[in-house]
Amino acid sequence: MGIRLRPGTQINEQKLLGNLSTGSNKLDLKDRINSFCFLNQAVAESLECLRSQPRTVSTAAKWLGITPRTLQRLITSQTGQPPRFWLQLARVRQAALALKTSTPLKDIAHIHGYSDQSHMSREIKHWFGVSPSNLTPEQYDRLMDSGYS
Repeated sequence: MGIRLRPGTQINEQKLLGNLSTGSNKLDLKDRINSFCFLNQAVAESLECLRSQPRTVSTAAKWLGITPRTLQRLITSQTGQPPRFWLQLARVRQAALALKTSTPLKDIAHIHGYSDQSHMSREIKHWFGVSPSNLTPEQYDRLMDSGYS
């Protein structure tokens, strides 16, 4: 079993492990884990901004009222990945989800900021390991899970 946490989530590991080892808590496992997690609001706001398709890290930083370098330091220090990673991940997940609609591939590519359909297809293959036409129902289900999209 796995539990997907939001990017940048910090866990108080000592207290969580102590709580899990007692087994006395009646909360289900997900609730027990969540009770020892917290998310920095600046990180959450920054990731939400990156998810909302600003197209560039500089644009996201401008929307947030900070410099691109400040955004870079904040996101990288809290998530282990630079803002560009999260921007690309959100874009490719949103484009992949749009594949389930009747919208033509070239239009999906354009809507999500790809230069053309083949660019989008290469990115989907890079991130998910398969071409857009080979995405499985299970992969679509994971794309719909909560998390970063």
